[in-house]
Amino acid sequence: MSQLSLVKLPVELLVMIFTLACRDDDYLSGQYAGSSLANTCKAFREFLREHPYIRFYRMVIRSGKDSHISSFISAFASEQKRARDARNAPPHLRHLYIYAQHAKTPRNINTRAMQGRAFAASVAQLLTLVAPGLETLCLVQYTSDIPQLLFEDTPLVLPDHVVFPELRE
Repeated sequence: MSQLSLVKLPVELLVMIFTLACRDDDYLSGQYAGSSLANTCKAFREFLREHPYIRFYRMVIRSGKDSHISSFISAFASEQKRARDARNAPPHLRHLYIYAQHAKTPRNINTRAMQGRAFAASVAQLLTLVAPGLETLCLVQYTSDIPQLLFEDTPLVLPDHVVFPELRE
């Protein structure tokens, strides 16, 4: 944190700046300020680790691919593990918006079902990971060529132990 003081700004002001920068993170459109700031320099990375509520406050994931959701899961889980190992407060994702956009849905029902199962499994894994701190959740699907509901072919099933204690209407 001492390196960050070279910026000559009070910590309270830096918290406000970083918080505003990370408010509308969009993980897959290249607008992921939390990751960009953390990769800028060691001082910024340490600052964000000292204030985990900033980096993972709100997340928008625009993808219908399970690999994209798995990528975010990996980044989030790694930060949680790092915080636990350092005996710091782990990050909690507060607001999650998943916009599952399928530009071209496979017409082959087997391929579509397989993709649906993989996507549902990834979303279930993500929700299991972020459930304790999640306050708002929005799942939206858009398919341009075939009308289809989110998880139409494969229902989203969470383990019984997963609860959302902070989720509100």
